[in-house]
Amino acid sequence: MCGKWHLGSTPDNWPSARGFDRTFCLIGGASEHFTGYRSWQKKGPISTFILDGQKLDALPPNFYTTDTFTDYALRFIEAADPAKPWFGYLAYTAPHWPIQAHPADIAKYADTYQDGPEAIRERRFARQKELGLIPASASLPELDPTVTEEAKQHKKAQMEVWMRTYAAMIDRVDQNLARVVDLLRQRGQLDNTLILFLSDNGADEVRGPLWGSVSNTPFRKFKVWVHDGGIASPLIAHWPAGIPQSQRGKIIGGYGHITDIHPTCLAAAHVQQPAAFNGKAVPPPEGISLLPALRGPDSLLADRILCWERMGNEAVRSGDWKLVRGYGKAGANGDIATDGPRTGAWELYDTATDPGETRDLAASEPARIKEMRGAFDAWATRVGVVPREDIVAKLKPESAQ
Repeated sequence: MCGKWHLGSTPDNWPSARGFDRTFCLIGGASEHFTGYRSWQKKGPISTFILDGQKLDALPPNFYTTDTFTDYALRFIEAADPAKPWFGYLAYTAPHWPIQAHPADIAKYADTYQDGPEAIRERRFARQKELGLIPASASLPELDPTVTEEAKQHKKAQMEVWMRTYAAMIDRVDQNLARVVDLLRQRGQLDNTLILFLSDNGADEVRGPLWGSVSNTPFRKFKVWVHDGGIASPLIAHWPAGIPQSQRGKIIGGYGHITDIHPTCLAAAHVQQPAAFNGKAVPPPEGISLLPALRGPDSLLADRILCWERMGNEAVRSGDWKLVRGYGKAGANGDIATDGPRTGAWELYDTATDPGETRDLAASEPARIKEMRGAFDAWATRVGVVPREDIVAKLKPESAQ
């Protein structure tokens, strides 16, 4: 396992204690990309980096997160017995803030963003329709109300620099994935290796809600929101020996979930979920294997129910229908509301025709809303969601006294 491990800071939660044999990882959520300093410090000491279960006091020469994470991933692959199966998890922090990239990569995008965010957003939207990625009936969401004319001009030059740097960070991810593919090819393992590539959530608004909307075309909102701009991510699968020729290059519609990755890997390896690990019972997987969808002609489950909650933002998906609400209106910088009373109402969308969540059908579907809310409440009870209203009440000064 190489890269970001944002799943617990104590040693008993490190990847070396969770089943990984070889690790080079950042325990926190982000760091300065060239120095390893914690991103909010911009000075030493370095963030917590772990090599095979041991904390590092210094980082390798010429450190850059994306490059260095790949360096160690390649070492681990090279050390693996080519006659035995292995599992690797490579989690880049790029393009997470802070926005930092190699100057040569940034230079490639000197002219890319000169037309400005609104023109680029419209162009991307038209191209997505042309490619069949979204239906012809899709509408481009209106810009967030926080994107005022003043906001459009605020730090305009700086925002464009950030976008060039942001693109360069993703370019460097591509370069390093090519290094992994090249090594697998050299070892004769590329055809029989299942590669799954995806990002973790929708675009952030750290470059401003306007450019964030560009990155999230054709969706609404951003990271932390549970409109699709905050949760939708494409999944790319590559496995020549396991995916039939007839399926290669296809776009599979429908929806899956990050919890599907685990059962997909189990199915690909022809192994079962263990009943226990380190003496503790292992609950059954939440997700489902994606192999039937990858191999075709079966598609993903059409009537599957999935639920989300993040800081009071809530959603439930059932087939093409999505019920969603924010806790409150966005702030002046596009940030979500995290305190005060709940003001966001339930919204209902038919994602088959309206992936941008632009046409709220809540008023005409009361029975469907009741059913989907029931599904959300049952899920929230089962997994232990604490209502945001309860958290806000406990944070009030009078509650603390």
